[in-house]
Amino acid sequence: MSFAYSWILALSIRTFLVSRLWVLTTPCARVLYAAAVYPIQAPLSVTQNAPALAWMWFLRSFAGVWGVTIGSAVLQNELSKMLPASFIQSVTQGTAVPNLYALIPDLSTLPPDVRSEVQVAFARSLAVLWQVLTAICAVGAVASLFMRGLPLSHKLDETWAINREKDQDKEAADGGIGH
Repeated sequence: MSFAYSWILALSIRTFLVSRLWVLTTPCARVLYAAAVYPIQAPLSVTQNAPALAWMWFLRSFAGVWGVTIGSAVLQNELSKMLPASFIQSVTQGTAVPNLYALIPDLSTLPPDVRSEVQVAFARSLAVLWQVLTAICAVGAVASLFMRGLPLSHKLDETWAINREKDQDKEAADGGIGH
């Protein structure tokens, strides 16, 4: 019994640490979101920035949808395999299998032995989900190694440039007030 208790305690500590990981990942994700804009804009002319950013945000949204879809499918499939049959039969209505991850709030009402089995199944399913998403990230990282470097644009678009001569003439006419 002490081995089972220590394993559940270790699982609880691990779950606690992982659940607090958002404190680190949230600021990092925000920096990555903002930092990706500059490498996209740097090699482009000013007139191409808006379409390039629109395409980037579309791809990010599209990837987010696929991330949630793949994550939900993996989690649902793994939970279907790993959850105790008695638990699945008690929550299914007819032949339809519900979204098993939506049952998390009801876990506290389960008997302790079933609850520990369900928690272990959830933990193992989430481990598989992390492995799948890590593999997808690795594919993206490897793909980024084959990106070619682009020279930065040194041209100034005249429609957006500051006309210093006109500003200096206007300043001289105003007597230098306001500048």
